[in-house]
Amino acid sequence: MRAAILVFLLAANSAGADPSRKAALHLLAGYEPTATAADFVRLGQGIDRVLISIARDPTTTRLLRQRAMAALGTVPTEAGRAFLADVVRKQRGATSGADLIDLYTAVRAFGRFGLSAEPVLRSIRLHPSPDVRRAADDALAQIAQSHRQ
Repeated sequence: MRAAILVFLLAANSAGADPSRKAALHLLAGYEPTATAADFVRLGQGIDRVLISIARDPTTTRLLRQRAMAALGTVPTEAGRAFLADVVRKQRGATSGADLIDLYTAVRAFGRFGLSAEPVLRSIRLHPSPDVRRAADDALAQIAQSHRQ
């Protein structure tokens, strides 16, 4: 079934075309989404722009916007890094609710962005939320490990 869905999504995303919002939303949807990093990469170049568009769209549910932010970590680009850094800057004062989840999600996604993400991650390490602090430490550890290899 999963293979059939991927074939459909790939066929919908013809060669050279920007990834479709519909295909991205399909990967983000579900009670427990099972899309992998490879699934987002397969949607092609420009998927970062689609995910940023979804994450910014106030008519999209907050959950799907947060999943789009998390998915940006699977396709790290400068545009994705800048978007996530902006989320951290805007939500850094959040201590509860959906704004805190936005912050946590953005911080977690930074682990795949490499050394360019370190300043943002280091700036959030003293956040009042232990979940955000842990996400920053985990992302920094992921960056350190990727540079040791």
